[in-house]
Amino acid sequence: MKLAGWATLGAGAAVMVVGGILGGMASQKTGEYEDGYARHMAYAEAQELLDQAEGLETGMFVCLGVGAAAAVTGAVLLILDSRSEALVATAQAGPLTIRPSLTGLILDF
Repeated sequence: MKLAGWATLGAGAAVMVVGGILGGMASQKTGEYEDGYARHMAYAEAQELLDQAEGLETGMFVCLGVGAAAAVTGAVLLILDSRSEALVATAQAGPLTIRPSLTGLILDF
C-alpha cells in the first residue's frame, strides 16, 4: 500500500502543477483580451480570446480539484499503511499463549 500511496500522492501533485500552468495560460489569454479591448480589437477575435481563457480556466479548476483529491487519497493511504505497520509490529511483539483454566481461558502475552 506504500507504493500506491506515494504514486497517488505524486500523480495528484503533478496534476495540480498542470492546473497551475493552465491557470497561468488563462491569465495570459485574459490579459491579451484586455489589451485587445483597449486597442479596439475585432469582436470575433476578442470573443475567441475570451473563450480560450474560459476554457483554460475550467481546465485549471478541474486539474486542481482532481489533483487535490488524488493527493489527499495518497496521503491517507500512506497514513493507513504506517498505522498497519505499527499494528503488525505490536502484534508480533511477543508470543501469545492461550491456556485453559477452571473459569475459562487465560491469555498470556
